[in-house]
This record gives sequence, structure tokens and C-alpha cells, in this order.
Amino acid sequence: MLAAVILAPQVPAIARAEDETQPAIDFSRQIRPILSSKCFRCHGPDEDQREGDLRLDVAEVAYGRVIVPGDANASKLIHRITSRDPDKQMPPPDSKLALTPAEISLLEQWVSQGAEYSLHWAFAKPQQPAAPTPKNQLWSRNEIDKFLLKRLEDEALDPSPEADKVTLIRRLSFDLTGLPPTIEEVDRFLVDERPRAYESLVDRLLASQHYGERMAQDWLDLARYGDTNGYENDSDRQMWLYRDWIINALNTNLPFDQFTIEQIAGDLLPHANDSQRIASGFNRNTTYNEEGGADPEEFAVVYAVERASTTATVFLGLTMGCAQCHDHKYDPISQKEFYQFYAFFNSVDGEKGATGHDIPLPPLISLATKEQTVELDRTRRELAELATRIAEAVARVEVAPAAAGADQTRADAVAGKQAEKEKKDAQTVKYFAAQAAWEEHEMQQQEKSKLPADVLMLVKLEADKRSSEQRQQLRDYFVEHAYSQAKQIFEPLHQQQANLKKQAEAIDKAVATTMVMKKMEQRRPAHLLIRGDFQQKGEQVEPDVPAIFPPLPAQRARDRLALAEWLVDEDNPLLARVAVNRLWKQFFGSGLVKTMEDFGVRGEYPSHPKLLDWLATEFVRSRWNVKALQKKIVMSTTYRQASRYRPDAARIDPYNRLLARQNRFRFTAEGIRDTALAVAGLLNEDIGGPSVYPYQPADYYSDKGRWKWPQSKGQDLYRRGLYTYWRRTTTYPTFGIFDAPSRETCTVERPRTNTPLQALVTLNDPTFVEAARVFAERIMRQGGTSTDDRLKFAFRATLARSPDERDCEILRGVYADRLANYTVATQAASALVQQGEHPTPADLDPIQLAAWTNIANVLLNLDETITRE
Repeated sequence: MLAAVILAPQVPAIARAEDETQPAIDFSRQIRPILSSKCFRCHGPDEDQREGDLRLDVAEVAYGRVIVPGDANASKLIHRITSRDPDKQMPPPDSKLALTPAEISLLEQWVSQGAEYSLHWAFAKPQQPAAPTPKNQLWSRNEIDKFLLKRLEDEALDPSPEADKVTLIRRLSFDLTGLPPTIEEVDRFLVDERPRAYESLVDRLLASQHYGERMAQDWLDLARYGDTNGYENDSDRQMWLYRDWIINALNTNLPFDQFTIEQIAGDLLPHANDSQRIASGFNRNTTYNEEGGADPEEFAVVYAVERASTTATVFLGLTMGCAQCHDHKYDPISQKEFYQFYAFFNSVDGEKGATGHDIPLPPLISLATKEQTVELDRTRRELAELATRIAEAVARVEVAPAAAGADQTRADAVAGKQAEKEKKDAQTVKYFAAQAAWEEHEMQQQEKSKLPADVLMLVKLEADKRSSEQRQQLRDYFVEHAYSQAKQIFEPLHQQQANLKKQAEAIDKAVATTMVMKKMEQRRPAHLLIRGDFQQKGEQVEPDVPAIFPPLPAQRARDRLALAEWLVDEDNPLLARVAVNRLWKQFFGSGLVKTMEDFGVRGEYPSHPKLLDWLATEFVRSRWNVKALQKKIVMSTTYRQASRYRPDAARIDPYNRLLARQNRFRFTAEGIRDTALAVAGLLNEDIGGPSVYPYQPADYYSDKGRWKWPQSKGQDLYRRGLYTYWRRTTTYPTFGIFDAPSRETCTVERPRTNTPLQALVTLNDPTFVEAARVFAERIMRQGGTSTDDRLKFAFRATLARSPDERDCEILRGVYADRLANYTVATQAASALVQQGEHPTPADLDPIQLAAWTNIANVLLNLDETITRE
């Protein structure tokens, strides 16, 4: 089968002779999409669904059966697709997959030209193409521009002019850090006339600590990162160390191959350190079912299936999970091959699934801070010293009175000894009676006894059968914990001990844990599951990769580390393409392959296939240097184009796939909130740490049962959206309304919608109202004294550009109207300027502050404010 799929048989030269009146048909770009969408469902890779034992995805089967290369009239394929007889017509009328006249014409031309098959473009190793030579030699700054411009020239399109400097710094700032530029940063860039001014700006932004936060946001969608387990109970979990690892890896520009290896198999690296083990949490980000009736065996399969599917989507751009229940209907991946891939992920040591709510799910690692380690060591040392003091105090306790004083006379001593002996004997009898009564009481308690198990065992043991060591152990425990005569000695020591233990427990509880991967010593057997049912085990399979790709090294152990190294091998045709396509999307709003999750035969053909391969091979050649590739993209003239809509280009290229201009698109949910906080001057720029709980709509959690939302206080209210607690079943509503995913599963690309609810969020959400109020305070303090100066300051702080006269005219009107309103409605003004927990300034006039709050609210709600131009 492999040879039939990968290597199409050679077509006789006479059959390949092309009709010189027709252009050559490209199988991969023009024919395979038709066959995959209209024919492969019944005549494709899936053996169970195949009709008439006919495969149209394999040349050797199609030739001779329904295709005569070079002769459309003799080919049954053409007869059936052109037939008007419902019983013969293909696809059958009831399939609702009718071919269009254009598709039929292409198939006829293809057969007439020799019906030549070729390997799907994405399954062939990319070769670096030479950059073309466009007619306009002056426009291009690098190879990217040459590829793009040549396509535009082929379509008789001109590129757009370069955007102005204000647009460029705002675009770059959002693309590389997710935050707006400050007025000071804009001004410095505007007056910088050096030839390398733009490049210096790029370098500065790539070096920013906020770069890793911006890039991490997209990766966390892929990694399905969340702070809860998902499913119905959706308990809390600690995974933020993984999130922080991603931010740090991106900030330090960890090569993408190593970035991949550590996430797939960091725990299997020789001498793996804590950082590498944390990285392996990529495959522990899966959701976990906590229901009491959940079958552990079933969900062990569910988790492994999810990991296999996610790994294939993220690193290969393939919908491999479609082969869980049957052979893939479109791509050459069999069900057996899916379970061979699954076998890399089904043997996690200690992973038994959820055993209760809010209970950590092993395997885990703990990572204490230096401060926590020092404090814990000190507390444990004090506990050990106290235990020694208690043991010494127990040894000093006598069960009889102390000896008489040395200053007594001999006569008194003789008489005293006799009395003391009698008194001592009586005390001893009293002590043993007390211990016997205590033992009898504990015996009666049985299961209710709170004694330690070893002490209770001694109590139950008959007295004459106890050894001297056991008698001593029982005596010491009684003296320390139950002997009333010694209570005043041990009570304060025990209180001190309890306090120290409480301190140690509090530190232990505060130490961050995170879920990691850990390989079983003995791999769990993997089976092909019939129809994907965990109870119907088919043949046993070993870990392997699909045969359409280069094989794993023969001498390597078939574990996740071997898989990770196979993924980043330069012979792998997909990883580099998939990675650079996602990077391209960050800077242009759409990938060169629009179906970023699917590079298979149903995926969209690249808009610029040679550019995609050039970027992929350049990425590998640069040793997987992410920042270097990003710099090359943003340094290009293509990236720097203005985004103004062009009707002339839209007639030819309505979706701007050829990039005759830049694309403009709305920020992400997190980006919109971050922008408001940054413009207001509220943003807390701390990097990393536990997730936080910003303002929620009132009563949002009132009907959510045991789930709580412990709203953060102080500066934690103003952390970047990246750090917001991600509850999977109830996504933070502000983000959900702006299309953020639940992250219950891998999300390759978020949708972008426009709804009335979104405007209600930016107008009324507590975060945005408070941001507008604090921004108003900033306008009044930093914007000068005149209304016009303040308006210009507010406008530039929000949009980077200066307002034109029309902008100022509108804002003056809004300000005058609001000022007049609040002069009368003083209570409304007072209520507005007290919104949020940020202190209300006592030195600013509340009526003016309220009016400026409305101006700030207008500016924060502009389409231009939440849009990347």
C-alpha cells in the first residue's frame, strides 16, 4: 500500500502527452481537492467505507479500473461523472456531492493529459526554492518580498505603499508584545531618522519581556492549557508552572526543535532537570474526568487518544484523530497507524485519573522558591530540636517524689528515708493505677481510639507479654500525652510543636506543583480498538509513525523521546511548514495554508507554496531560530504595507490571499483587555506566577455550586489576560464573548466574530469602566490644562496617532455634553468616579473626572482601538 500511495506509477510517455491547447493540470492543486471532497468518502483510504473495492487515491488501483491515462473517452471515471442516469451517475445524486461543470472539465483535461498522480505536496520534504526575480527590482527588501511580488505581478496587481511610521510602530508593538506603544516610544521613533531605526525598533520589541507573553498566548490555545480539570466537576489544578515555562522559553528564544522535544519528552532526556520535566506537562494539559462512576480503563484510553490527536495537530498539522474509529477517510493514515501513534502516549506512570475533587493528579513535581526552601528548612530544623527537648523532658519525669535534701541531719535522714520510701511507693502505685486506667479506657475505645497504631498495638498486648523496650515505649507515650502530673510540662511544648507543624504545612501547601509526564517501567500494551471502543481490543500494536512519512530510526527505543526527535528531524516534511505557517498567521491574520489545523489532502492548497517551503527550509537552516524568522518577516516590505482596502485588488483577490496590502484584524480577547489596562496606566507588568481572578460580572458564579471566584485584590486585578484563571467549563465571560476558547481541546485558530455583546463588554464590564475612570485621571494629570491638549493626549495615548480636526470636533462635543450633564447629575458623577477598587483621587473635581471618564470610554471603544491596522 505504501508504494502505491507515495510513488505514483510512471505513465507511458504517449499517455502523458499534453493537449497543447489546454494548460497543464496540477494534480496536487487542482485534482486531488476535487477527489478528496467528492470521491474519497466512498473511494478513498477508509477500507470499511469503500465501495466496489475502488480506490481513487491510489493510481495503481484507478488505472485499468476506471482511468485510461490519456484517453478520457475510454475512461469509466469520465463516463460516470458525466452520466445523466441516476443509477450510474457519480457521485450518486443522493450523496449531495454533485460535481460542478468546472470540476468535471478539470477531471476530463487531467485524464486526457495522462492522469498523472503525484504525492500530496505536504507529504514531500520541502526543498528550498530559489527566490524569483520580479520585474520591480527596487520594491523587495528580502526573499519574502520577491515571492510575494512575483505572484502579484502575475495577477497584474501592484502592492500597497508602506504604512506611515505611527502605524508601523503600533502594528509591531501589538504583533510582538501584545501591548500598545507609549507616546514617548512613538515620539522617539518618529524623530529617529537613522537608516536602521525600524530594525532597531524590531530588535527592541523582540527583546522585550512581554514578547514571550504575546507569543505564549497562541501556544497555550494549542496546548489546551487550563487551570481546571474540565468535565462536569472541573476541579482546580496547578499547571501555571508550565505556562511560565512557555513564556520563558519564548523570551529566551529556545530553538523550536528543542522547544518541541522538551514538551513531548522532556522527562525522558538524559539527566532531565526540573525545567525539562515541567515542559513535559504539554501532554498533561488534557482534561480529566472526576465522576465517581468513570471507568479508569476507559479514560486511560481517552487521555492517550487525546494526546495522540493533539500532538498530530500541533506538530504535524494533521487530523490524525479521524482514524480513531476507522481508517482516515481522506489522508493515507490507517486506523492501525493511529493506534501505533497512540502507543507513544498510553503508558504514563502513576496516572490513575481523578480520585476526588481538587486533588492533585500524579505524576507531579513540586518546585519551591528559594525563600520557601529556606523557611521550610528552618521550620523542620526547629521541629527536630523540639522533638529532642520533648524526649529529654520525658526521660526526666519521675513517677515518685525526688530524694530528700542533703542538709538534713543523719537522724532525720534515716527517719526521712523510711517515710520517703513509703511515699514513693504510694506514688508509684498511683502512677501505675493511672496508666492502667488509661490503657483500659483506650481498649474500650477500639476503632474510635486516636492513639497511633503502634501505641494502640502495645495497649492491646497483654502486660506480661510486653518486652522491656515495649514497656518503656508505652510509659514514655503515657507520660508525654496522658499523665496528668506532667501536663504542665508538655502542654506548652506540644503547643509550640503544633505551631511549627502548622507553619511547615502552610509552606508545603504554598509550594507550587505541576503535572508532568513519567514513563512506566513496563509499557502498557496498546491495541487497535475496534470502532474506537476501549472494550473491543483488536491486534496489539507497537509505537510507530504513519508509513507515509520517513520511518523512526531502527536502533532507537520506541518511546516519546524517539518520537520527539523524529518530529524535528529535517526529513520530516511537516513540522517546519506547520510552524512557519502559524508564525505567518500572527503577522498577516491568515496562514499561507489557511486550514492551519489540516495540511492533509482536505486542507487548503498554500496561497504561496514556494514561499512556504522557502520559509520552512530557512527556519531549519537557521537552527530553528524563531526570533530570526520573525524578524525576517517583519523586516519585509510585504509586512510594512498599508492595510487600506483597495477595490481594484479586491475584484481579483477578494480575501487578500495574495497580500496586495496588509490585513487589519481585531485583537484577541486578552489583547483587548490588556490594551485598556495599558492605556489607563493600570497594567501590572509582572511576569509569571499563579493565575489571578479579575472582576467578574455580578453573581456570575452564584449558581455554579461549589465553584468559587475569589476575586483578586490590589495589583493582581490588573495582570495581563494571559494570567487570568482559566476555568474550562465556565470560561472567563469577558474572554468568551470575544471568542476565547474553553481550552478543553486543542484550538489551532480562534474565530473572530462581531456581536452586540462585545460592545456591551467594553462599555460596561467592571474592568473597562475602571480603566476608563483611571485613564481619565491620567488625562487630567498628564494631558495639560486645556481641553484640546487633553483630548490630543488622550487620543495619542489610545491610538498612537494624533487626532485630526474632525476627531477633535466630535470629542469636544462629547466632553461638553457630558460636563453639562454631570454638573446637574452630581450623584451620577460621584458614582461613576468610584467604580473599581483603584483609589479615587480626592484632589480632582469629580464632575470633570466623570466627563473625562466618558471621553476615555469612547476612545477605548473605538474600532480603531481594538484593531491592529
